[in-house]
Amino acid sequence: IRDLVRSRGLGDVYKRQFIKYEELFHILEISTQRLEDFLLLAERITAFKAKRYHLQPYSFSIKELVHKTVAALAGKSLEKNIAFEYDLQSGSDCFADKELIEVCIKEVIDNAIKYSCQNSKIIIKTFCQGKNHVLEVIDQGRGFPEIVLKHKYKTFITSGEYSEQGTGLDLALIQLIMEAHNGKLEIDNNTDGGALVRLVF
Repeated sequence: IRDLVRSRGLGDVYKRQFIKYEELFHILEISTQRLEDFLLLAERITAFKAKRYHLQPYSFSIKELVHKTVAALAGKSLEKNIAFEYDLQSGSDCFADKELIEVCIKEVIDNAIKYSCQNSKIIIKTFCQGKNHVLEVIDQGRGFPEIVLKHKYKTFITSGEYSEQGTGLDLALIQLIMEAHNGKLEIDNNTDGGALVRLVF
């Protein structure tokens, strides 16, 4: 059969079809993952708004959590050859719901990677501000669209590519988690380009 395919010049045709099917499966896989992420975010937001989630705080190191998160996202950052710069000031351990803070840190860094340019840099800072802990993530991407900055933290306010990635849901969830810790989420664009996300809790 292989000889017949070769003799009739069908080998390249089947090869091209196989590549198309591979691309289709890859697109379906990405779409399925996006749907799963969307449903998970929506479920968490609903739980918070319905006050069905109770904080489980205990002491942990933000510095260690940052390094753990960056390591978990290394595959994505390596694809874009993104370098990380750290300014993690030492201080007392944080007393908060570690699982929820980890969700926030992951979402912020993951989004910074998604919207960063190739061969760019992401700066991560942590420091204490009075009794609060502060984490800042600064990237060199396109920054937030004006509509996102204008309607900060509204659940379904998204724009362009941001709507495909669910950034509006990400910000809404992070805002709810920060509020549950008597903290706040701040977002802005840098004067020299890129986005700034600040978690205060």
